[in-house]
Amino acid sequence: MNISICIGLVILILYFITYGLIKNKEKRNKIFLLLSFVFLFIILEIRKPISDLEYFITIFKNMGGDFSNLSMSRYAFLYRLLSVIVGKIWLNERFFIFIVDIITLAGPYFIIIKYSKNYLLAILLFIALGTYYMQFFIIRQALAISFLLFSIKFLNEDKPIRFFALVTIAGLFHTSAFVFAILYLLKYLKVSRQTFVFWVLIFIIIFIFKRQIALLFASSTDYAVYIGTKYDAANEGQWKLLIYILLFAFCFLLKSGYEKDKYSQFFLSAMLVAIYFQLIATSSTSFVRVANYFCFPIYILSPNVIKNLKDKRTRQIMELVVIFCYFLFVFMANPIKGYEIFF
Repeated sequence: MNISICIGLVILILYFITYGLIKNKEKRNKIFLLLSFVFLFIILEIRKPISDLEYFITIFKNMGGDFSNLSMSRYAFLYRLLSVIVGKIWLNERFFIFIVDIITLAGPYFIIIKYSKNYLLAILLFIALGTYYMQFFIIRQALAISFLLFSIKFLNEDKPIRFFALVTIAGLFHTSAFVFAILYLLKYLKVSRQTFVFWVLIFIIIFIFKRQIALLFASSTDYAVYIGTKYDAANEGQWKLLIYILLFAFCFLLKSGYEKDKYSQFFLSAMLVAIYFQLIATSSTSFVRVANYFCFPIYILSPNVIKNLKDKRTRQIMELVVIFCYFLFVFMANPIKGYEIFF
């Protein structure tokens, strides 16, 4: 069963129901977003543990809610601490999944309600190209990503201490999350026609040395265990890289579509960072997960640019194109594989 198609259909149904029943636009959008995330939460809650999640549950049970067992796992400190605290309250795997699901969905919900102007397209892109699939089994990084998404608010508000504090918290769930601190440089590096050559040169340098960069990064993080394994091999992530580049070109060329938004210059720059990391990810399967830290501008800025198009007909056509592409993509790629209900 391709659960991503089912999810997309339900999201569309929720959109049309709220659109038909609620006249106030602001209230309608907020209720639609809330109902959509409640639905995404339910899909997570009723899943049968697969892949990495099965192992994480075993560790959770073995730690037994006992603080003396904090040192028994190789995983980052805050993840071990969370496992012990949850186990202390109730040593039950469904309760553990419940707590994890709330935390992992909190960050995406926050960034969409805070920065998105088009909730429907943002949710669909979040499911297709974002980190929703990671929440089904790669929960340590999903936990880290949630805190990183909250940190963006402080980066945009020029509160570096709070930004780095949240990045540190994320890094204590998964050490690879510390790389998110690189976004602080975007305060000083803007994307424009004058600086475009500079960004292209960075792309070329990364393209030449992408394999060496992936190995250097892996050796200093939790991914060191994957070096030399099947998870360290080249992959077919070029398709996702191409999608990122096309969406960036779309947003960059339609300048009037993002100039109206206060924080869109940051999201445009962050989209370039997403492209760079996705480029590196084509040389190492394990690095794909690292690249997912930076996919948030894809599902925030792209829908915003479409929303700000002046011509209503053009805007509606673009929205239909994105919806069509969502179903085409999830049909072909099936990003959420092996989904089963636990009962």
